Amino acid sequence: MARLWTFTRPYAPMLGGALAMMALRAVLIAGVAYLVKPIFDEHLLRQHVAIVRLAPFFVLVFYALKTSLEYVQTYWIGVAGDGICRDMRRALHGHVVDLPLSVLARTPAAAMVARIISDVGMIQSVIATSLLTTLKDVFSLVALGILLVYQNWRMALMSLVVLPIAVYPLVYFGRSRRRRVRLEQECLADLSAVAHEGIAGNKIAKAFGMTAYEKGRFQERNQRLYTMRRSARHLIAASSPLSEMVLAFAAAAIVAYGGHEVLAGRMTLGELASFFVALGLSYEPVKRISRGNLDIQAALGAFDRMSHIFDEPAESLRDDCPPLVVENGTVEFRHVHFAYEARPVLVDVSFTAPAGATLALVGLSGAGKSTLMDLLAGFLEPTAGTILIDGQDLQGVRRVSLRAHIAIVTQDVFLFNDDVRANVAYGSTDTDERAIVRAAEMAEIHDVIERLPQGYDTVIGERGARFSGGERQRLAIARAFLKDAPVLILDEATSALDAVTEARVQRSLERLMAGRTVFVIAHRLSTVQRADHIVVLSEGRIVEEGTHAALMARGGEYQRLYQEQFAEPAESPSSLGSADPPPRAARS
Repeated sequence: MARLWTFTRPYAPMLGGALAMMALRAVLIAGVAYLVKPIFDEHLLRQHVAIVRLAPFFVLVFYALKTSLEYVQTYWIGVAGDGICRDMRRALHGHVVDLPLSVLARTPAAAMVARIISDVGMIQSVIATSLLTTLKDVFSLVALGILLVYQNWRMALMSLVVLPIAVYPLVYFGRSRRRRVRLEQECLADLSAVAHEGIAGNKIAKAFGMTAYEKGRFQERNQRLYTMRRSARHLIAASSPLSEMVLAFAAAAIVAYGGHEVLAGRMTLGELASFFVALGLSYEPVKRISRGNLDIQAALGAFDRMSHIFDEPAESLRDDCPPLVVENGTVEFRHVHFAYEARPVLVDVSFTAPAGATLALVGLSGAGKSTLMDLLAGFLEPTAGTILIDGQDLQGVRRVSLRAHIAIVTQDVFLFNDDVRANVAYGSTDTDERAIVRAAEMAEIHDVIERLPQGYDTVIGERGARFSGGERQRLAIARAFLKDAPVLILDEATSALDAVTEARVQRSLERLMAGRTVFVIAHRLSTVQRADHIVVLSEGRIVEEGTHAALMARGGEYQRLYQEQFAEPAESPSSLGSADPPPRAARS
């Protein structure tokens, strides 16, 4: 509730005004019920013609006032609800973006999106409809309850005796609904994740003949959501009728008692009519509150799911620390350890990359190469040890300033559904057109962009769908050119390029690498031969380091890896592209 209040506090004046309008509306409704008594006893029974003729005018005035109040309160509640949900989405999205990569890695992106869009959408719908109706009805019940007690406390007491019995189904079903909605929203998030995978991975699904499997995965989760919501319909359908039956028993008892009082002369017909009008006016609000309570509990369940995200600590940007100042770009790892969920990934890693040098990280998949670079960029924190740039401990500098000095080109290129210009200039503010074009030329992608329908204004599609794999890689390289950072990380940066294109880009990379500290991760050892220093990793440990020539002469792990890639077909039948292909399976 405290977290909910942080979102509603800016709109407290508007919400307070809406509540005041609801209170006036409730008083107006109760006043009409109260006027039934004098109309019956003093005017209708005595045939006051003038009052009877004015009755239509009074009805119009009543509804004019009532609808005006409803307009104001509906508008204010709606605007406040839209603002609250806008702020929720902004805060939730901002918090998700600021979460550490370790948290985002264990939660599907589609599930996060479902919480930002679907969960907040449910809250927004409830505020605009169910919450508004429920609050209005609560005010009406309070005003009418006071009137009932004032008119005849005995009959009012009879009504109040059954009230807890009528309210109990609302409370019970509401709690159950709140628990269920958490499961429903989790199932909906899972459904969204599967749907996203089936569409985003459609090419792979078709290539491997798995479209039927993907349809089945989606349908299984779709059916599960349907089953859960169908069972919830029992709660929604039963809550109102149960409360209605309890109130019906109370009404029957009051009718019997009230009729007896009128016949005995202890109550006038006008008093009885006024009491029943007030009781009748309170009947519908009770039914609507029963339905609205279930919706409100569902919204609270959605907010609970959102709260779980807010409870995840955001990545510390260390804004209170001094900024990183890079003069040369010397990078040093001192006895660095890293473990993921108690599983060692890096063990006592120490090496130095001199300023302006190119250092290559070599090893089998899972050796820890990318983890080392994630630690350098501040995406992960070392379990132990220290990483320094120009003698400054990276854990003692502002994280934003650290990343401002590092440019990264990864194997998995991510491009945004924006125009080419925005993708190349991503992260580089106040960049002019000439610099963007120059970066594209250095990455050997300018000629491709020029052939697009709108050139640099062409929208590239989701994840760069308009470009081939190699072209996407070169766009990412152009982005790194433009950032012009002193430390450069190339994580399989040329893996998607053909031999001709790779040679062109390699020349551009050499111009970019000049005067910078460069880290190169590559499985193809032909790309690291010219590195100033090579570090060989195996199972998270450094097993060798040195130049290409020195490591080849040593005859250790590096030589073994090199020979496996470049051995003659007769010596290494398993080498890629160097052995005869295995015999094809017999066709039926």
